[in-house]
Amino acid sequence: MREIYGFPALGERAWTMPGELLGWTGLPWRQWIAYADGEPAGMTLLYCGGGIAGLIGVGTKAAARRRGIGRLVTLLPLKQSGEEVGGFFATEVGMHLYRALGFQQHGWVSRWLGGL
Repeated sequence: MREIYGFPALGERAWTMPGELLGWTGLPWRQWIAYADGEPAGMTLLYCGGGIAGLIGVGTKAAARRRGIGRLVTLLPLKQSGEEVGGFFATEVGMHLYRALGFQQHGWVSRWLGGL
């Protein structure tokens, strides 16, 4: 996540710590990592609940973009989820990908972030 989104180490740690604390079992999400040329190149997190497959953190490293990796880490988890509805937390870049894949926006959620 740091390489894809420029997260600080502490931000990335907030995603990995729950998995470590639970021994990477029983988590409410699944993670997919795509590799290109033997190196991690893209990722996504999938959370299913209430009949919706929600994708969070879909991203591809800058050097690996325009090779179908974003499409892969979007469509494969959704297909394997078995759900009929997909929801996304999307950046502007992500919105373009989802529209190109045929998804339509049916609403939005705003998120407020602040320093402590």
